[in-house]
Amino acid sequence: MEKACIHLAVILLLLQQMSTCLSIVNITIDQTALLALQSQISLYNPHSVLARNWSTSTPVCSWIGVTCSLRHQRITALNLSSMNLKGMVPPQLGNLSFLISLDIRNNNFHGSLPEELAHFRRLKMINAMNNNFTGAIPSFFRLLPNPHSLYLSFNQFSDLQDNKLTGSIPPTIFNQSSLKQIGLTKNILYGKLPRNICDNLPNLEELGLSSNRFDGLIPPNLQNCSKLQILSLSVNDFSGTIPAEIGNLTMLTNLQLGLTYLKVLQIGLNKLIYQNPSSQLTFLTSLTRCQNLRELVIAPNPLNGILPASIGNFSSSLQIFSAPGCKLRGIIPEEIGNLTNVLWILLFANDLTGFIPKTVWGLQKLQRILIQSNMISGTIPDEICYLQNIGNLIVGRNKISGPLPSCLGNVTTLRNLYLASNKLNSSLPETLWNLQDLLELDAASNSFSGVLSPQIGNLKNVIDIDLSYNDFSGMIPTTMGSLQKLITLSLSDNRIDGPIPESFGKMLSLEFLDLSYNNLTGGIPKSLEALEYLKYLNVSFNKLSGEIPTGGPFANFTNQSFLSNNALCGISRFQVPPCQGKSHRRTIKLWE
Repeated sequence: MEKACIHLAVILLLLQQMSTCLSIVNITIDQTALLALQSQISLYNPHSVLARNWSTSTPVCSWIGVTCSLRHQRITALNLSSMNLKGMVPPQLGNLSFLISLDIRNNNFHGSLPEELAHFRRLKMINAMNNNFTGAIPSFFRLLPNPHSLYLSFNQFSDLQDNKLTGSIPPTIFNQSSLKQIGLTKNILYGKLPRNICDNLPNLEELGLSSNRFDGLIPPNLQNCSKLQILSLSVNDFSGTIPAEIGNLTMLTNLQLGLTYLKVLQIGLNKLIYQNPSSQLTFLTSLTRCQNLRELVIAPNPLNGILPASIGNFSSSLQIFSAPGCKLRGIIPEEIGNLTNVLWILLFANDLTGFIPKTVWGLQKLQRILIQSNMISGTIPDEICYLQNIGNLIVGRNKISGPLPSCLGNVTTLRNLYLASNKLNSSLPETLWNLQDLLELDAASNSFSGVLSPQIGNLKNVIDIDLSYNDFSGMIPTTMGSLQKLITLSLSDNRIDGPIPESFGKMLSLEFLDLSYNNLTGGIPKSLEALEYLKYLNVSFNKLSGEIPTGGPFANFTNQSFLSNNALCGISRFQVPPCQGKSHRRTIKLWE
């Protein structure tokens, strides 16, 4: 019995030694694979973090970016993201047979992904976004048994006709039932999406195919991806109608039919139309079933329909509502005021009519409203002053009339106020100059009148003021010289008189100054020679007199800056008469 125990102990010791040897051999295989990758990187980055850290004198499981399993001591995760690495992915990397996750995004890897990566039998996630990979999408993806996430966006993969697989995208990608994310944006892929695209993707949560060259119809079958939260199809050549079945994707959190920088369902820059241009866009009504929807962007597509009142039924989760350039007609429904949590409303470049609804007071979290380039009339309602988070109020190029509400001066969050090309009249309210954080004021091409208040100097952070093509009169306030951050100033085509203030020489950031077509008198201040960034100056068609300065930016100006000021004089380059020399006659004193 004692001998049997001794024999058993010997056998267990041998098995333990064999296991230890096998583990050493396996981890050596992993180490060799990483050293092959390091050698590729070292060709381009001899001083990279991997060159310093990946050393055979330390255990491979302690190397940066490496994660090993406790049981087998094999590499299960490799995260080299955002390390500024450059090189090619070697075939030896496929020897990491226990690898579950590979993340090499945000680097400068190039070439093609080797077919040997098909050895990743346990791989669930591969992220190779934002590199410089080229060639066809690797066919080895069809061999991966249980992938969950596949990210290949922001590369330069060529079209799939160079691949051995049929169709525009390898059909096997759409047969991976365990997939949760597919990211193929910003490539040069083309062709039609299969009608049964979602038949075998029951777990898919994100499908990113934007910025490619796909064409044809958007498959109604997308509704079968019932767990889909993000769908990106923008910047392609899709045509036809937007399938109402998209409204059955009730788990969508982001729905975009256009462009923003956020994660969204993107179907923009295509040629999508609406079936019945004489009626309301009822497909929007179907989308109100998506109670987790955060963003709805349907631009730019020539939908040529009417916004339905049902847009007020979108969930309280909605933050972005964007439909510019969609040939929308009719009015902005009053029900839009129900979108109590919306942050952006973008409806510019359409054919909308009617008024700005007074129900906008309900949009308490609104940060941006862009409704320019429509045919909206009526006045700007006082209710818009209730929007105490509004930063961008962009209503230009419409038919809006009446005075500007004085209460706008209480909306201290305003950064950009764009009122140009309307029929607004009366004087600018004195309260407007309370907006000390205003960055842009564009009220050009209206019928504003009255004098410019000295309080305009309170706009300490303004960088752009355009009050041209109005009926302002009186003198330019000298306080404008305190606008140290001002880059663009246009007061042209008004009835402003008096001199150009000497204080303008203190606006050291100024690059563009247009004072043409007024009744300005006096000389051109020599202080303007200090404006070293001034690239454009126009004081034409005034009543200026005296010598044109020649220093500083004036060395680059031509006669076009000074036309039709009959009393100006100066050097011949400005095509004005020479200035008369100053008299040097000796004064005779009576006591001499």
